[in-house]
Amino acid sequence: MMLLLKATAFWCICVQLWAVVSAQGCSATNPCATGCCSKYGYCGIGDDFCSAENCVDTCDYQGITGQCDENNHCEIGCCSKFGVCGLGPDYCGEENCVSTCDQKGECNPGDWDSQYFSSDKCPLNVCCSEYGFCGTTEEFCGTKKVKRPSCDADIVGLKRVIGYYEGWASRRACNDYWPEMIPLNVYSHINFAFASIDPETFEIVPADSRDVNLYTRLTDMKDDDPGLTVNIALGGWSFNDPGSTATTFSSLAASETNQKAFFKSLTSFLATYNFDGVDIDWEYPVDTDRGGSTDDFKNFPKFIANLKSALKGTAGRDHLSLTLPASYWYLQHFDLDELAKHVDYFNFMSYDLHGLWDRGNKWTGAYLDSHTNLTEITNALDLIWRNKVQPSQVVLGLAFYARTFTVDSRSCMDPGCTFASTGNPGDCSATSGILMNSEIDELVDRKDVIEKLDDAAAVEILTWDNQWLTYDDAETFSLKVKFALEECLGGVMVWAISHDTEDGKYASALDTVSSRTNKYLGAKVVENGDSEDEMLTWTEKTYHPQCKWTGCGEVCPSDYYVVERMDSDKHESHEAHHTFCCPIDGPHPTCGWYDFNNGGCGGACPGDMFEVGSLKDHCHSDGYQAACCKGGGDSLALYRTTEWSRWPECAKGECPWADSSIDEILTASSSGSGAAYCELEYNMFTNDGPLPDHMWASRKICYKKEDKKSLTHCGWYSTEGYIPSGRDEDYCKSSCPDGKIRMAMDGLQTTCWQKGGARSYCCNPDYYEENVVEDEAISKFRTALIRWLQSPVCPASDYMTGLLSRSIDTPLDAFNTIVEDLTIVFRQRSHPQALAREWITVWNEEATKKHPNATMKPALDFLPSWNVYKTDGPRAAVVVFLCKLDYLSTLITDEDKSLPRCGGSLCDYDLDCPPNDDIDNPASDTKGVEESESGNIDARDHLWGKREEREVILTCPGQSPAQQTLRLSPAEFKSTSEWDERNHVYDRAFDFKVIGDCSDPSIEQHSVPTGRWFHTEHIIEIQLMKKFFNATTSGILLSGAQARRYIPVPCHYYTKEKVLRQHILGGVRPVAVGGEDSAQPELRIMDSLGSTTNSEQFVLLEKDINNMKSRVMVGGTIRDEDKMQDDLDNRIYTTPLIAIRTAIAVFTYLQHETVTERIQRIIHDVGENLDATSDAWQKAYADVDVDLMAAWYEFMEDLFEYIPTPAKTYMKKWLQKISDAVASQEEDNTYIQFILEICAALEERVEEVVKLDTDRLVYGYTDAMDVD
Repeated sequence: MMLLLKATAFWCICVQLWAVVSAQGCSATNPCATGCCSKYGYCGIGDDFCSAENCVDTCDYQGITGQCDENNHCEIGCCSKFGVCGLGPDYCGEENCVSTCDQKGECNPGDWDSQYFSSDKCPLNVCCSEYGFCGTTEEFCGTKKVKRPSCDADIVGLKRVIGYYEGWASRRACNDYWPEMIPLNVYSHINFAFASIDPETFEIVPADSRDVNLYTRLTDMKDDDPGLTVNIALGGWSFNDPGSTATTFSSLAASETNQKAFFKSLTSFLATYNFDGVDIDWEYPVDTDRGGSTDDFKNFPKFIANLKSALKGTAGRDHLSLTLPASYWYLQHFDLDELAKHVDYFNFMSYDLHGLWDRGNKWTGAYLDSHTNLTEITNALDLIWRNKVQPSQVVLGLAFYARTFTVDSRSCMDPGCTFASTGNPGDCSATSGILMNSEIDELVDRKDVIEKLDDAAAVEILTWDNQWLTYDDAETFSLKVKFALEECLGGVMVWAISHDTEDGKYASALDTVSSRTNKYLGAKVVENGDSEDEMLTWTEKTYHPQCKWTGCGEVCPSDYYVVERMDSDKHESHEAHHTFCCPIDGPHPTCGWYDFNNGGCGGACPGDMFEVGSLKDHCHSDGYQAACCKGGGDSLALYRTTEWSRWPECAKGECPWADSSIDEILTASSSGSGAAYCELEYNMFTNDGPLPDHMWASRKICYKKEDKKSLTHCGWYSTEGYIPSGRDEDYCKSSCPDGKIRMAMDGLQTTCWQKGGARSYCCNPDYYEENVVEDEAISKFRTALIRWLQSPVCPASDYMTGLLSRSIDTPLDAFNTIVEDLTIVFRQRSHPQALAREWITVWNEEATKKHPNATMKPALDFLPSWNVYKTDGPRAAVVVFLCKLDYLSTLITDEDKSLPRCGGSLCDYDLDCPPNDDIDNPASDTKGVEESESGNIDARDHLWGKREEREVILTCPGQSPAQQTLRLSPAEFKSTSEWDERNHVYDRAFDFKVIGDCSDPSIEQHSVPTGRWFHTEHIIEIQLMKKFFNATTSGILLSGAQARRYIPVPCHYYTKEKVLRQHILGGVRPVAVGGEDSAQPELRIMDSLGSTTNSEQFVLLEKDINNMKSRVMVGGTIRDEDKMQDDLDNRIYTTPLIAIRTAIAVFTYLQHETVTERIQRIIHDVGENLDATSDAWQKAYADVDVDLMAAWYEFMEDLFEYIPTPAKTYMKKWLQKISDAVASQEEDNTYIQFILEICAALEERVEEVVKLDTDRLVYGYTDAMDVD
């Protein structure tokens, strides 16, 4: 979504063409504006003006693009016989042109033949200059101005406040952001950014598998805020970067077959994850640099029309929006007129207007300027107003981030000064030139920052050191929202919610100024119930939508129907008209046109009906036909609160009129409800001076405001709707903004009377009922909690696929009820609503009787730092919290300092660490020496591992000597700190999910966090290659079994002939993308494990887990058993538990999808290189029968079948020993109980996790894996 402009500020292009001679009266002191000044005082070009003997000033003038002739061509345009570059018949005509005569103008100024221009009109209806160029400035448009929409900011209100949530924000190294952090009652719509589209099948797929969990966590917010709409956003800037999806949108828009597959997948996706619709973010159609095609312009609207049609069949999941760029370069390829017919609204990306791309661009240059500059936003919106787009369809983009710059000079740090480069990257956003608002707040706290407001641009400017940025805060949000209201826009949009602070500072600031008219927090306003039966009561609001008129030629919304005329004079009309629509649900009114009287129109409704509109067509008198209704129940209730006063002597009308209770004046109109024209009050023939605002009297509409039944945010509108063909752009449009209903029209107000059309008086219909509802939710929760506390049971670990019945007949049913209710409490952690507050009270009363540390507030405070809550969501966190209630409650409150904690390292406890993942002796008790002493991953420090030769002691049966030495060199690879900051290896960091929890060996993948050590991890380790080559000569596999699928290789081929280092693979293509292209087998084989160029094979693994993996992967001892026994003898239990927990984590890690995919690929790549080596080897040495690929696959099968066995045996043995040792102690304290609980939990995980799917790991590779 962050928009990178192609930065052609087209409105700055000013191409002017000059006549050959201009009588300017020039001289040496009065130079020519264009051309050379001749000694005769004339301006022109050619030898008569520019030669040395004739010229007196500006003698080097070269014309627009240089003086042209047959040999010196024009950069733009045709070269005329007079040596001037230009376009059109005067320059490109056969009789006038001497070179580049095939050049065409962008547009037709009005009288050119078709051979002289590319298009009859300019894109987006911008102006065509007299020289055939498109633009918007005075040079192109003359005095013609865009008519901008105008509204009263005090009465309009925003209908939408939209925010984008980035899925990857949950995986940032710091300032991570989760769905539960989004404040309620701020956003009307939230878009999840982004899902992807499979370029082959055109089905919707997650952009990242970790996003799936986030989908439902985001849509679950609708349970807490029923007014919220949550959509899935598809596309984004990177989706159209070069790669497999670059042309996906074009292929989709061009093929109805592809669209059918897409629509089927999309509708299923929306239903599966409870999304309400889709936001299409195509960046960008047509532009070939962004994967576009010239056919996109015509195909895109057809695709969107088909998409909207498909969505209408989803029973309410039909929200459809599009993003629009704020750059003419990209926006010109959007057919706005057609797209506007089918989308609900456009998200206008009015940010990223400036950035590094300005440097080197002749129209902008490397000048400091705000990327959310309101002046430029205003001009960019003018591009939209030239088209048939309703202002209420446009949503203004706001930024919760800054574009940053490094200035050229600290002495010049104002807008307009120059920049040298982008600003320094933030620690969390980790991208040069960008700082999130959360980072800006941290910056202000620690730096000596100078801040000032730029009123004109509506931005805050921050400067410090040599850094410069602009961003938006409460004050500038206020300015931009006011601008959006005054331009009649349909709302504001934020990129991105997930750039906010943890406490939602910027969302709160936006909420304060947004004036969102449909803002309410759900339908429930909870009140305390009777404490005796704990019956919860709340007030439920039921809103009643009202019937409404459409704009001219518009159709009824999908949840409304066209009201049929029931009068006796009804007939069909095929002209464009306003349609009266009523909600499908509820009683249908009876309506019709009345009092026509064969043209003698009287303007009266039958006695039991009331007026909702008026029409003058075919009336021969001064009267009108009245649109009258009756019935309709609640859908016409607000119309019944009004009545029109006297007509046609409107000035004599008063309120109240007929009904004394309807006594307020809502407004007044010279044409009443549409065509009820009042008497003329102003005589333009006898009065001098300008016409008044009204020349006719105004008819009052009387109104009775009632409680819960009122018309709010009312005002006159003349900018909504479409202009009929052939009418002036000042024509008054009579539609109401979305969400409002029309109560009056005025076609006689002076502006509309002069220009045509009518303006409408539009109001928000605020009509609802409140009903008190009772629920037993509190009592049910208390009953379930008491029952479960008496017999606490927990489900199997694969729980959480869904909840069972809310019945509380069994402890497990009670558990399900508690989980369901506490999930709401956990989700509403920072903003519990009344029901959640009641459940918290009950929990504290009941749970603490048996578990004194288990109060809810510390648990809720703990959640933001708990990875289970962050990565798996509230429901998973509730399950874990309940099933480890005492342990976690004590851990959270920290009231028992003797609580077992497993946040330390085996290296710290007993120096039981190998030096790296390629050790020769995995059971060594010698501490390894690290390259860096700092111990802080924040700097991504060096860890280990370069290209030192490793010795392999080969077993050589029947050979002399019986042991021989092979030397292997690993491929060059980078330690953790050395990878380029953009390398995706930093997004593949694996660590414990909960670092200090002894009972939880779960692993999670995320971006590299601060404060932890990580290794660049060879998933298939270098030590395994040493074991493998020894197995190829000995015939003995890692498990000790005899190999059956290959004949052992004589050692001398490795040690004397050095086959692996011979150049025998010349001409053989590398197996892996980025893989080694050497003719030496050793280099190719070792490169397959991962290298600097083959980095996709790597992940980052926390150092203790990596150290343990080096033991487990070769069947080594998890920890020296003497040390384990010593610890038990000394009543030290955490160190043995850390060892076992870490070993279990190794198996969890090996089963992670990201790791499994790489194991499969590495095994495949090594196998292919070994196979190529075998073929080349046998060609070079005819006397040897070698099949290294067979040996490799047999070795790897044996490895994965074998290593779980010794590990599992060791773990179960020592968990039992720990339990026995603890149980034998005489004291019975909390610490002892926790140790027993941890042992039981780990033993359960041993049974679940310590196993490997050999077939999947060894033979699961199917095709080249896409890089991240």
